[in-house]
Amino acid sequence: MKISYVRSWTFFLFFLLASCDQGTAPPPPEEPFAFRITVKDAAGSPKPNIRVSVYPPFDVGWLPAPLKSPAGILASSTINFAVATPARVTLSLLDLDGTLIQKLQDNTLRAAGLYAFTLSLQRRDGARVMICRYVATDTATGTIAFRDSMYVTLWQPDAEIAVLGYTSGNGKLESSDTLAFPYVLSLPPIVVTRTDPTPLGSFSFPDSCIITLKDTATADQMTFGRRLVHGTNEITVTWNPAGKALLKTGNGLQTLPTAASAGARDPFQWKLYQNYPNPFN
Repeated sequence: MKISYVRSWTFFLFFLLASCDQGTAPPPPEEPFAFRITVKDAAGSPKPNIRVSVYPPFDVGWLPAPLKSPAGILASSTINFAVATPARVTLSLLDLDGTLIQKLQDNTLRAAGLYAFTLSLQRRDGARVMICRYVATDTATGTIAFRDSMYVTLWQPDAEIAVLGYTSGNGKLESSDTLAFPYVLSLPPIVVTRTDPTPLGSFSFPDSCIITLKDTATADQMTFGRRLVHGTNEITVTWNPAGKALLKTGNGLQTLPTAASAGARDPFQWKLYQNYPNPFN
């Protein structure tokens, strides 16, 4: 009986320790993001100075014609906001990590009403999702009267614009800038609106992108699609400008119900309206 008693407690302690160890063990660390592409010729030698462009696999045809910037025209978009009382208004554009890109507005507005600000960014991104933050500070008390933010999307599905960089002497190009690859970020659906600004629908980034490689000396190029993960993405390509494997994934447009309409804009209520167009390209 004594031996049985000791064995029972030994088993219980072992089970308890094992259970506690499983419950308190830290989760495995998340693998950092990396995009690495290697370009080689048919003989396996590296191909240097190959331009690498990365952009979303969306069909520009689903956007209304006014949303497309003509060739050579800098992409722009207009942000509307309402001011209810005199206030110091700050309108800022930030990266998703909180880094300030540009302070769009920082002034005291003494009259209630609707205001607009047109932004234009000369960036070489295929796609970039940013945050527009609107903060209104009461001029009399110094307290925050209103604060809101929204997603602003720069979308440039053009290999001549969306240049990530060039392969080095060893035929490689690497980027760890997650913000340049919204395909691997867990973003909610992003709103598309009319000018009034009634929502037309929303779109989501797929987990894939289009990659165009171009030898700018000869104008030869090849285009293909790849799915990406929030981890290490190793891509090895054999240079073959005659080959083409374009990934088709649809445009991701989702129609919103009529009840989601924003309705008329009220100049006497604090409000940050979705920029138009969004995305802008």
